[in-house]
Amino acid sequence: MGKDSNSTRITKQQLHILELIYRFRFVSTKHIKFWLDKQYLREAQQLLQTLLSKDYIGRNYTTKAKLHGEYASYYLLPKGLKVLKNYQDSFPEASSAKLNIPAQANQRVYRDKTASAMFIRHNLSLADANIGFRRCYSQTGLSFYAKNELHGYSCFPKQLPDAYVSIRDNIAGTNCQDGSTGAKVNTSRSDSPTRRNHYFLELCEEAIPAFVYRRKIISYIHYAETGLWEKTAQTSLPALLLLCESQRQKHRLLKVAAYEADHSFIPLTIKTTTWQQLGEAKPDEPIWQVADIEKKTVEGLTVGSSK
Repeated sequence: MGKDSNSTRITKQQLHILELIYRFRFVSTKHIKFWLDKQYLREAQQLLQTLLSKDYIGRNYTTKAKLHGEYASYYLLPKGLKVLKNYQDSFPEASSAKLNIPAQANQRVYRDKTASAMFIRHNLSLADANIGFRRCYSQTGLSFYAKNELHGYSCFPKQLPDAYVSIRDNIAGTNCQDGSTGAKVNTSRSDSPTRRNHYFLELCEEAIPAFVYRRKIISYIHYAETGLWEKTAQTSLPALLLLCESQRQKHRLLKVAAYEADHSFIPLTIKTTTWQQLGEAKPDEPIWQVADIEKKTVEGLTVGSSK
């Protein structure tokens, strides 16, 4: 790729946007504004418009969305993925993070052009969750890996979580590495004498029946019983975080989770909260509730709590 060509030249900031879109698959202007720490939305819009003009990204913006005052959503195009791969390989110093981009990424990028409204909305919510976690836990060594970054790693469940999250604690930890690729998702900071608490995050939608989440919880319990995480990552089993749309859904899933966890051979910690609680929380404020069939539920735990 000719770096001196105007048609292919890309700034470090534009490359960072491509990385972010790859990670979350769909993003909006408000996400780019936050992640790039821009003061005004129009600054983020201008950056996205430049990438649109180069056919690096695509945009979804229906008449209905305009009438409801919703943001447009942006996704990666094959040309943008190619540029991202080339720059990551040829100019690693320009990248904000070295992504693990497997060959199957091309197929996912092609599918994003015709993604359903529900799928787009779910991925936009995942970007929202990232912002919520960064606001709450940025001072505790937060690492947040979206589902699209987890492909190709043997330590994760077959049905990948929406995100893998780790937060710094006070005892030494390790890394999770896939032997076939050598690519690495950090489960600890190798330069820090601290342990990292680990979490699988699931975004729960009220439009989806509760039995679907029951099956998902059971699937996580079966995964926990295999011991795969401990064998591969050599750290304690991640807790499961359920981010709910309402208090009603939260309490319903707490009951389901408490019952299923109580019938498991392996103790799997399951915690829930709501979008409202996450959005209104102050840094490190306890907002997560633990499913416990004997104590019903335990209030007042931060996401970093081990009990």
